[in-house]
Amino acid sequence: MPLLEVTLTATLDGQPVSGFPCVVRLNPTEAVTDRVTKSGNDGNTYYSISKLATENGFALFTDTNLNILLNGAATGNFVLQSGGFLLLVNGQLASGSNSNVLVNNNTGSTANLTFLEFGP
Repeated sequence: MPLLEVTLTATLDGQPVSGFPCVVRLNPTEAVTDRVTKSGNDGNTYYSISKLATENGFALFTDTNLNILLNGAATGNFVLQSGGFLLLVNGQLASGSNSNVLVNNNTGSTANLTFLEFGP
């Protein structure tokens, strides 16, 4: 069983933020990492980047603005901006590998994604 450790640090104007660093250690049954190149002409179509049917968390990094839908939602997307990351730890996405994390790149530019998912 893999051991996953996530450490999040934060500073503001060079000074540590109270309560950080935050360290979480998990023993997921599975962990999958992937790098995906996503074309920039998706229109209104969303594509799954999930590999696991149930996830206890994930990390997603992108170099291009992406529209994101989570946990099988058909509406309620949000934009993850270029250079941004999204981190979920100790949560649960259980709508299945084809809809846990959906992305849409409608920017006209190719997006480079780095993705880590782990669970259950």
